[in-house]
Amino acid sequence: MLAFLIALFAGCKKDAPAAKQTPVPDTIKPLSYYPIYPGSWWKYLQNDTGIVLSKASLTYQANSFMELSSGGNVASPVCMVPYLDGQPIYGYQEIAFIPPPFGGYYTKWPILSETIGAQFSKYWVDPRTQSVSEQITVMSKTRVGSDSILTLKGSLNNPPYNTQKTYYLYQKGVGLINTYTIDTVSHDTLSSLRLLSYYIGH
Repeated sequence: MLAFLIALFAGCKKDAPAAKQTPVPDTIKPLSYYPIYPGSWWKYLQNDTGIVLSKASLTYQANSFMELSSGGNVASPVCMVPYLDGQPIYGYQEIAFIPPPFGGYYTKWPILSETIGAQFSKYWVDPRTQSVSEQITVMSKTRVGSDSILTLKGSLNNPPYNTQKTYYLYQKGVGLINTYTIDTVSHDTLSSLRLLSYYIGH
């Protein structure tokens, strides 16, 4: 009888609660024309005189930001993303801040697109000011030998800068390879950024 009661009470013992599983954040991998893989770097010649070095983080890093929702600002889901020069990169997007009184929140903002004809502003500007954001248009995707080049054009519509056009060339598997600004009246090159060497840390 004693053995029976011990077995009965042992069978009524509650199981220990299962350990709460911590969700694994999604990893946002780089895209073809902007391969910001951890450990990557790009060395540029600026205006034929200076050197500019752009570096990706050594690892994917956790990132979350306060984004706008119907109920107010909320934290976005945590994602593992590469950083470029200290800024989180979500594929072809970066994170931009929309200041008060327009909300005081962050949002994903386009850097480039593969859709021919797509248009977007290069950065956010306060509509109450006279500032005008550079308007980007995706012009073409062409083959140069075995390489694929994506060309974007930037335009400013406010004088005296409306005669200036900036071209951004991205090579598939490499990233930004060339940027130059020209004056469409004088045909002068006003600025340039040309890739000298690079490393992609797949």
